[in-house]
Amino acid sequence: MRAIDSGRNPQDKAGRSYWDNQWILQVDRRIPGDVRSSSLGNHVNHAFHTYFQNVFRRGNPHSEELLEIGCAGSFWLPYFAAEYGFKVTGIDYSELGCELARRMLERQAVEGTVLLCDLFSPPSDLVEHFDYVISFGVVEHFEDTADAIRAASRFLKPGGHMITIVPNLAGILGFAQSVIDRDVWRKHVILNRDDFESAHLRAGLRVLSCTYFLAAHSGVVNFDSWKRSGHMGFLAYILVAGTGYFTSCWFWALERAFGIPKPNRITSPYIVCLAKKS
Repeated sequence: MRAIDSGRNPQDKAGRSYWDNQWILQVDRRIPGDVRSSSLGNHVNHAFHTYFQNVFRRGNPHSEELLEIGCAGSFWLPYFAAEYGFKVTGIDYSELGCELARRMLERQAVEGTVLLCDLFSPPSDLVEHFDYVISFGVVEHFEDTADAIRAASRFLKPGGHMITIVPNLAGILGFAQSVIDRDVWRKHVILNRDDFESAHLRAGLRVLSCTYFLAAHSGVVNFDSWKRSGHMGFLAYILVAGTGYFTSCWFWALERAFGIPKPNRITSPYIVCLAKKS
């Protein structure tokens, strides 16, 4: 879950220092993942891979440009370039996050551009420049979700598509986050599917689909405060996070074998919106 902004926006519920502290723990630890793997442990990434395949077959990615907003340490940028032939660009307001994203591109031997950039004050040459704009957990960190989506849409060409992904903290995972670390929970605007769709409409976009995504994924919950709180806190993290992971695996196995449970407002970890700029 990432945010991007100048660091002075009063709407930013997280702030640059929060993200710098997150990324400093991951220097030289970000490992490129194989999102194409269909192993059960890779269920979440593979589900996103399937989703992107369905979305990008609508156009001609090999002649198009894609921007990821909040790209810190992203393994998706090299994926979009290698899998679909996009010319990729990433922006973030964390210098360390940008450096991690560049390292990820280098490790995958993929060309791409990563810029230290303010979402709300984009360089003029990036305005209406991209065919696709995507973000993973960005807009929910701003008080006015529609305003953040509207700012992101400025990067889109007319007729371009936006894919916006946020955690579903209006369900059981949001409750878990509020118990485990209420400070992290407060850095989010709590959105359900209807709220999220409405924000895109208020931002002036045409919504093509807005859905809950996956049946479960406990990895959405942030345990960093427990990891840093000494041996007992780390032990509690191992026990609780481990239980959550194995519970998620049972959900994924059922989802694959029987198509149940369906994505829903209670247990789903994400909400995904595909919208178009008129």
